[in-house]
Amino acid sequence: MSLLESLLNLIYPPQCWLCRTPLRDHHQALCNSCCGKVAYNIPPFCFKCSRPLERSHQGLCHQCQKKLPDFDQAWAATVYNDAMKELLHQFKYKGKTGLRHFLAGCLASFVERYRVPVHQFDILLPMPIHATKHREREFNQTHLLAELLAKHFSIKLSCRNLARVTHGPAQALLPEKERWTNVQGAFRIRQPQEIKNKSILIVDDLITTGATASQAAIVCRKAGVKTVGILALAIGQ
Repeated sequence: MSLLESLLNLIYPPQCWLCRTPLRDHHQALCNSCCGKVAYNIPPFCFKCSRPLERSHQGLCHQCQKKLPDFDQAWAATVYNDAMKELLHQFKYKGKTGLRHFLAGCLASFVERYRVPVHQFDILLPMPIHATKHREREFNQTHLLAELLAKHFSIKLSCRNLARVTHGPAQALLPEKERWTNVQGAFRIRQPQEIKNKSILIVDDLITTGATASQAAIVCRKAGVKTVGILALAIGQ
């Protein structure tokens, strides 16, 4: 730590992102109590989307049984509970981009713990947001996560190839069936030659119905992609 960082931590001690308790270690993001509030995703998982299953169940979750997503497989590091909802809200809407290190760490730890085959993929693509949202936030949260993951796992990152071209209502505000129609035609590939015959892994922050990830996968497949995986920070139950 530099002298400047030490002085800043002395004047403005780091705080837990959730409860604002002062932290002794500037590398910490959450206090010990709030760390326990993050629900990490543990097996058994849905074979398709990695949604947690009841211990007595195997195979597909209730969501994938109703409508099978169009990606090959997805992995999610945490379950979308109140704690993760608040962390993502701060990250996406409050400009707390410093959270990217903790959140990317959750993803990297999950990949390593459960041996997610990230090295079978040639390219990482962040799930894009529309230009209007980008102007409002001044960043794309999945791009920040994908940058750290690409560096950690030494995988090529392509930041602008997958583009969001429509700006409809937020998925979270829509009923389940409308979420699938809301994202139809939402994406395009700018440089098909970059991903043709490649395996790609799309980094996302949240999977709920799987509609957005499915539509992105469809567009990628039309561009000649062999395999589409999704690596998400959180998944709804």
